[in-house]
Amino acid sequence: MLGITSLIDPQNFSTPGKKLAQQMIRSLPRDCTQKTLWKLVFSIGLLLTAVSSSAQSMTDNLNNPTFTIPLTFPTLTPGSASTLLTRQASFRIRCNCAAGYHLRATLNSFTFTPAGASAGAADIQSSDIGMGIVAATLNISGSEVITPRTDTVAAGFNYNPATAPVTNGLTPFGGVGAVQATLASIAVGNVNILGGPQIATNELTNPGHVDKNFVGVTITFAALPQYWTPGTVNAVITLQIVSP
Repeated sequence: MLGITSLIDPQNFSTPGKKLAQQMIRSLPRDCTQKTLWKLVFSIGLLLTAVSSSAQSMTDNLNNPTFTIPLTFPTLTPGSASTLLTRQASFRIRCNCAAGYHLRATLNSFTFTPAGASAGAADIQSSDIGMGIVAATLNISGSEVITPRTDTVAAGFNYNPATAPVTNGLTPFGGVGAVQATLASIAVGNVNILGGPQIATNELTNPGHVDKNFVGVTITFAALPQYWTPGTVNAVITLQIVSP
């Protein structure tokens, strides 16, 4: 196990980061540099569940109608890098409703479990995890898909969190208003994140149609390693396809 000061060595940071690291070391209890009771690291686990409705359906990429998508981030260890860690969830939506569809998302729970004392660090928040759909990555190649398509990602969600600019070593996501949605953006529940017209004249998942009548969706999640209270995060997100 690494000593705490080896994780926050000021020499590992740019000038603004050095000041923060030096302040953190000064704030540690006198004997913290001699003990390795905890490390400033944490992990994130996300679980996506899907709900279908009449004339519309969601499946995973293997066309299973009842599915969950577990996403586990690697352990996030703070350092001098500005690289966001990302995970993706891909699935298929089908709609035989003349009025079209809305894809809604809800953050059912966001639970942080600390693994040790914070030593002045803040707890990770749902606003620290970016969430977005890049419209250009929608898969509309199926031969039964009605074209032209006008599927539209909701305002604030049409971006790639993996490419958010990191300038100061802190969370780079500004929320929906900054076109950088986060998990906090769906905490109110049933938030429209994608919508569009009828996808095909059926929503069947049998062998004759299953690979021809869907729009493929990929949601990207991202987080920047930084100095949070050490611990783990578990979040549950529900996706639902409904008529407008």
